[in-house]
Amino acid sequence: MSKESTVRIKHALSSGFNEFVSMLSEFTEAELTKMLTHERAHENRRHYVERIHARYSKLRTARERKEILNE
Repeated sequence: MSKESTVRIKHALSSGFNEFVSMLSEFTEAELTKMLTHERAHENRRHYVERIHARYSKLRTARERKEILNE
């Protein structure tokens, strides 16, 4: 993961909740996984964890659906 990606993740996690939520659509599956791991290990804020997981699940489902339809 790039240094820029790590900086973006830390910025998102240190933002207020509304700003954090608006930033989630900018992250990839890999970045969201890293963000989820970091949040659970350090702050473990329930609402943040739920939002990160929801966004990750949405991206993963879209990717898997695309893979299935392209078989």
